[in-house]
Amino acid sequence: MTEKTSALSPRDDEQTIERLLRAAGPRATADELRQARVRAIVHDAWRGELHRRARRQWLWIGGVGLAAAAAVLLTAVLPWRPPTPATPVVVARFVSASGPLALESTVLMAGTRLETGETTRATFSLEAGGELRLDVNTAVLLQGDRRLTLQRGALYFDSRDPAIDRPLVIDTPLGLVRDVGTRFEVRLSGQDVIVRVRDGVVALERGQDQRTAGAGTELHARADGRVEQQPFSAADTAWDWTVIAGPPFKVEGARLDAFLAWASREGGLAIEFADRDLQRRMAGTILHGSVEGLTVAEALSVVLPTCGLRHAASPGRIFITRPDPSGGTQ
Repeated sequence: MTEKTSALSPRDDEQTIERLLRAAGPRATADELRQARVRAIVHDAWRGELHRRARRQWLWIGGVGLAAAAAVLLTAVLPWRPPTPATPVVVARFVSASGPLALESTVLMAGTRLETGETTRATFSLEAGGELRLDVNTAVLLQGDRRLTLQRGALYFDSRDPAIDRPLVIDTPLGLVRDVGTRFEVRLSGQDVIVRVRDGVVALERGQDQRTAGAGTELHARADGRVEQQPFSAADTAWDWTVIAGPPFKVEGARLDAFLAWASREGGLAIEFADRDLQRRMAGTILHGSVEGLTVAEALSVVLPTCGLRHAASPGRIFITRPDPSGGTQ
């Protein structure tokens, strides 16, 4: 028996496939168990990813925290170091003293307290210019190069150079004393402050009130607020302590005219010769000896006779003559 095979056209193939698909019906969906399994797998994966992200974040934050903690620990463990102190300021230097004086150094820094005893007077040169002398039983605090506090006793300041444009300021219990290129004394007397001006000008400032005093003047500031002013001679013997406190004039090998210039300045004296010829001839006389520890009046009485001269003293003046062989004066 012979079978016949018929060839199918492309259209017949499409119709055949369509009939088969219709006969099969719609594609079956996954059962509920399978869907649940898939959801569980996806959920576990999602939770795992969250865990990994959270762990990475914790490690980062924890690392920063540990670093900060280490820094704090390092700061706590390192030894404390005090701040670098400011460079000490030299304000004065020791020059001389008439007796024992307790000093750690002859170079004096800001903050140094100077104190003299019952028998000692002393002189210091200030770095910013001028000379400071202290009487017996005096205490002074050096605040800075141009400022100090008088705590007890008396001081004398000689500006030396009138070109110095920075005044010395002295703190006292009753106000500030400010110099204007001069020589003056400031003394604490009980609760009062006494300012004596030898030359130049000094200002006494008490709050908004300011008093000035010129050469030959004394200001007496009282605790009750009153300020009294009166004349005070530049040659008064009350200045004698300043000579003993200062460095003594070196007589040995010095000329007479140099000695007389010192006596005039330190004693506040006008010195005159009987005539110009006598002054000229005696000016270069070389001196010998010492006047250490003597006042100006005492020094004149010691030195002039060794030069064959005599002198007469009157208020603020010394008159020098040569003895007359007949017993008078020339």
